[in-house]
Amino acid sequence: MNGNGNTGSTFTGGGPKYGWKNPPSTGTPWNADVLFEGNETSDNNYRNFNWDWHSGGVKDLRAQGVTRRGHISRNNKGPGIWCDYLCRNYIIERSIAVSNRGRGLFYELSSEGILRNNVVIRNSIHISGSSTTRVLNNTVYGSEIMVAGSERLPLNNNTVNNNIIANSGSIDMILFTTGGNKADNNLYFNSTGAPRVAVNGYGVNHRSLTTLRSAGVEANGLVGDPKFRDAAKSDFRLGAGSAALNRGLAVDAGSRDWYGGTRVMGGRLDVGAAEMQN
Repeated sequence: MNGNGNTGSTFTGGGPKYGWKNPPSTGTPWNADVLFEGNETSDNNYRNFNWDWHSGGVKDLRAQGVTRRGHISRNNKGPGIWCDYLCRNYIIERSIAVSNRGRGLFYELSSEGILRNNVVIRNSIHISGSSTTRVLNNTVYGSEIMVAGSERLPLNNNTVNNNIIANSGSIDMILFTTGGNKADNNLYFNSTGAPRVAVNGYGVNHRSLTTLRSAGVEANGLVGDPKFRDAAKSDFRLGAGSAALNRGLAVDAGSRDWYGGTRVMGGRLDVGAAEMQN
């Protein structure tokens, strides 16, 4: 699904079977156990449609009970994998987003999502206008994680745990804590040797774990070198002495890491998308 004029792939929940109505926000999802696995959407939107509205690698709408697993999304003129409007029980796992325009993984105006064990390079992970969504054990290289934006639906009770944020530009995370959004146990690695986080705003206002903790963020946050094997070649497996080894919180990180290795190997989760194997 590469090289298309607009979006590479779209799944829309509902349809004539449901009278084109919006799906329910609670109860049994309409589309249960739908799996897209091992697909690629790259180099899409050569016709340069407005990528802030609809274009890029994947844009799913009203998708409930859907999993995108092992997906590759590179160099799209628009977000890499985007689920927008009333998505629920939607999982993005063991996927990679690289150098897309805008966000790598984008969960917007939706709820109850899980984004886990993904590698995101020179792109952000962005949760916007969504609730009860978990961002777990991802490796973000060269960009940031955002829980921010949109007043159309509440931004409530989202959690960001066990992610590695490495070599971002000038900011590592944007987090609006209003509505009960939380971040904890994420590993920061950059040239300053400290986190650079915007809390309840878009400009960096915290440059240490101490001040973050005083703001109720990152009680177990980490700063250190993940010792990637070869980040220049997108090899984000952990090396000996990594600050991510056996430092993860017990969360629903799935049974396999990004490389297909078993979770958990050392008695405790590793932080990031890769679990060091014995």
